[in-house]
Amino acid sequence: MENIKKTIDSFNNPRIAGLNLSYKRATDEFVKKAGELGLKLSLYTIDDRGALEKFIKLDPANVTTNLIKDALSFKSGEKK
Repeated sequence: MENIKKTIDSFNNPRIAGLNLSYKRATDEFVKKAGELGLKLSLYTIDDRGALEKFIKLDPANVTTNLIKDALSFKSGEKK
């Protein structure tokens, strides 16, 4: 957790508006801490349904995916 805090704190700079990160490198803690700091986090390219649902629930600023219908369904709270 200390490494995550140190990394995210290094981005807590008014000149940095957001971070674009592979979802494979993102952890739940990282996504949550980024949100707490107001850092807009973009996750790419989530083409695994399970990972997509998980990360959409963590509410990043946006995600890149080829599973658009699934993403919209997860975002609206619908279950497939």
